[in-house]
Amino acid sequence: MHSRSLSWARVGYCGDTRDLAPASRTNHFGPLSGLAKQPVERILELDRNARNEYLREARRHGLSYKEIKYRGDSTEAESTLRGRHRILSKPRKMRVRNPQ
Repeated sequence: MHSRSLSWARVGYCGDTRDLAPASRTNHFGPLSGLAKQPVERILELDRNARNEYLREARRHGLSYKEIKYRGDSTEAESTLRGRHRILSKPRKMRVRNPQ
């Protein structure tokens, strides 16, 4: 496993999810000074992108969805993580379900 931590942070949040982080705050994504001036929708997108990247990296490292949920401090169900990984890793035509 890499020395880099696989955990993700709520980018741009401090306390309540509607509050922006202070401009001086930093994390493993770098300084957040630019985030303090961005709309909440943009920060939500950054947060989602960070969670998606964490999910992809964790699966590449062979972590189970249970471990990903625990280590990533996720509130999402394991089945949701599986579905999200499927969406991120397969083209739409490969994701078609054929119920029997």
